[in-house]
Amino acid sequence: MKNRILILVFIIAILSNGAIAQNTKFDTSYLELKNEYINNKLSDKEIMLEFIRNNIGIHYTDNYFWQDSIGGKVNFDELIYADFNTAVKNFDVIKTEKGKLSPIATRKDDKHLLTKDILKQNIDATYESEYYTKYSKDIINNYLLPYRNFSEPIHNWRQIYKDRFKYFNDEKDTKKTIQNIIDNVNQWYLCTYGIEKRTDPLPFLGALQILHRKKGGCEDVANLMTFALRSIGIPSSVDIIPYWGTSTGGHVLNSAFGTNGEVIHFDALVHSDSLYELSREPAKVFRKTYAINPDLISNKIQSENIPKYGMLREKNYIDVTKEYCKVSDISFNVPDTINENTFYACVFNGGNWKPVWFGERKDSVVKFTDMVEGVL
Repeated sequence: MKNRILILVFIIAILSNGAIAQNTKFDTSYLELKNEYINNKLSDKEIMLEFIRNNIGIHYTDNYFWQDSIGGKVNFDELIYADFNTAVKNFDVIKTEKGKLSPIATRKDDKHLLTKDILKQNIDATYESEYYTKYSKDIINNYLLPYRNFSEPIHNWRQIYKDRFKYFNDEKDTKKTIQNIIDNVNQWYLCTYGIEKRTDPLPFLGALQILHRKKGGCEDVANLMTFALRSIGIPSSVDIIPYWGTSTGGHVLNSAFGTNGEVIHFDALVHSDSLYELSREPAKVFRKTYAINPDLISNKIQSENIPKYGMLREKNYIDVTKEYCKVSDISFNVPDTINENTFYACVFNGGNWKPVWFGERKDSVVKFTDMVEGVL
């Protein structure tokens, strides 16, 4: 009988430890900050905290580490060096000592990575922004508060970016502020598209890596512009063209919001005195949000049942194609012999048909919304 009791106690202990282990880094930070905000009657900050909590489940971070030939992890952090060239030289020394090194890609959920310090700094900076009361809560939560855009490594970037870009802020003219920052960025940022490929497996550079390396793709400079504007209180996001409709490839550019809520489109890589207008036809244009969009097909059916092309498996974006182009809805009848309920509109890009948008069957009709005229 004693043995049975001991076994039962041991099982209970395992279950208890398992429950404790399920608490994530974010869970702990959330509870501490929630109590702090309630005790200090900071309801707006509490609302922002709840917004992050309600949407953090879909967010993850892509990163990597270096591994030697016998499987050992090699400690290397490029950001501890004065500049990227110095980091590369020191990495070459490590390769001489360790031999062949391989980059190992990692992916972790944000809820396991987001620290209380970063969470608090993003909420505080948003709340204390001089523009905070000039925007709707939806704009604030999706385009000023977020600590990320894509799946880039999470960095504590707010104050560093603010110190660097605050001098370009024209408080009376948001468009002028954007142009000032673009002019500065073009003095030192190198777009590497078609020039070089990264040796690391990072899909997107982190905020501090962009400043450190001073180069990257269009997605990296778009991220840079977003971080710069958010750091000085201007809501901003990335607008993504997953595929051009009339040529190969795609593109990433930006949008920001004026104090009247108007959307401002721009592209830091376009050398012009005016803000950006598309020079060719996109298949679609999507704006990244932090919030989950329940209307997307990715939030209705299993991911493995959705084509992996473009952004169709992503869960947090809105369709803003009509802000850029003349669009129309396209509908067609489905024969009764076809049992499918979800259909995809495609463009021919890079030698293949690429799905870019979805339509759901209602009775015998499928409709694709806001399709660029003359492209599909």
